Amino acid sequence: MLRPGKSLLSLKPIGNSSLDVRAVSNERLNDKLYLLVNSNHEIATSQLKTSDIDQESNIESKIQIIYSDESSNDAEIKLYRKRWIILLIFSSISLLSAFNWIEYNIVQDVVIFYYNQSLPDDPVKKIDAVNWFSMVYMLCYIPLVFPAMFLLERKGLKLSCSIGAFLTLAGSIIKCFAVDQNLFYLAMTAQTICAIGQAFTLGIPARLSALWFGPNEIGLATSIGVFGNQLGTAIGFVVPPHLVQKKDPIDVIEKNFYYILISVAVVCAIFFVLSIIFVSNQPVKAPSRAQLEIRKSASLRKEENDFEIFKQSLLNLFKNFNYILVLVSYGINTGVYYSISTLLNLIISNYYQDENENIGVVGLILVASGLIGAVVCGFVLDRTKQFKYF
Repeated sequence: MLRPGKSLLSLKPIGNSSLDVRAVSNERLNDKLYLLVNSNHEIATSQLKTSDIDQESNIESKIQIIYSDESSNDAEIKLYRKRWIILLIFSSISLLSAFNWIEYNIVQDVVIFYYNQSLPDDPVKKIDAVNWFSMVYMLCYIPLVFPAMFLLERKGLKLSCSIGAFLTLAGSIIKCFAVDQNLFYLAMTAQTICAIGQAFTLGIPARLSALWFGPNEIGLATSIGVFGNQLGTAIGFVVPPHLVQKKDPIDVIEKNFYYILISVAVVCAIFFVLSIIFVSNQPVKAPSRAQLEIRKSASLRKEENDFEIFKQSLLNLFKNFNYILVLVSYGINTGVYYSISTLLNLIISNYYQDENENIGVVGLILVASGLIGAVVCGFVLDRTKQFKYF
């Protein structure tokens, strides 16, 4: 008798054919058996109902048998050149989001000087207020990460990427209207909109790689997707300190703020349009056998509730000890990185006045060191398929 959620079987029949048997259960604990038979026969599909019934739960088991030709599977797998265009577009959107994140905090002393009239009188509160330009990104991500991932999983790549690009564009445009000494809170509102947009893009790299890239490209493609975000931070560390300096008159500071913010808004608009035109949820043909199998087995989950599937996936993750180890270690690493990036100007300028350009170089070195490791590790992972070497 098949037991709900417990049936797992793999067989190798005699001859050239192979047989793979798997069970998938929905929230009602219906047993489903997905059998792939790779042989030289023509494709044929049939569904059977077993007479075995679980006496305790009174649930009838269903079996779905699918015969498929292995050569026909190979014909259904294809890599598209468009995948690199989509990756470039996404990486650029992520770059712009990261630039928006750090552009104010890396010149924190200049921002306090310029927006002084609309900031609190207490010097400590002024610093705290400006630090929120960075911290609002982390604050928005915490409640939005799960809805954003659910949207990405169920509604597709294009919608998530477009929402992220649009919100980044909207925030960038509003920032252009916030270049006024009395409009600090409008600038913070614009930064919050950009922060919300980032919640929809940070989870895309792994999903994009799985849907569009071959099995030997996934690690590298994911690294490139993350590379875009880090590169945006690196540019954000370097450009604003060279253009916006505290020693300049107010009108010069204002003009240079316009140069930065308008340029960013224009580039955001370009890549938002490109995301609408070029980004697709998935290619016509699967890029790998794994994706092909996922597409073929999708019919088994049609009657299941999307939210229930998502919730169960989260519960399974948080029950996985290895996942928790990765989560905690990555969280510590990322938390330290964001903290240093946010407070870099405050820490160094406290001892070295008017050194914003060199502070930006320190930030650049911080990011560049990680960029090299990210790309190299992605390449090595694709070749070795090993996440752990000992």
